[in-house]
Amino acid sequence: MCAAGQLPHMKARSRILLHRPTLEKWLAGGFSEFKQA
Repeated sequence: MCAAGQLPHMKARSRILLHRPTLEKWLAGGFSEFKQA
């Protein structure tokens, strides 16, 4: 889902990082659009 741009995430080298509060807001429908690094 991260590779398809469906989850708010950041990439650090070869790792995908998810910030828990941001992910919880996204799951609750708080983000209609998000910025992806």
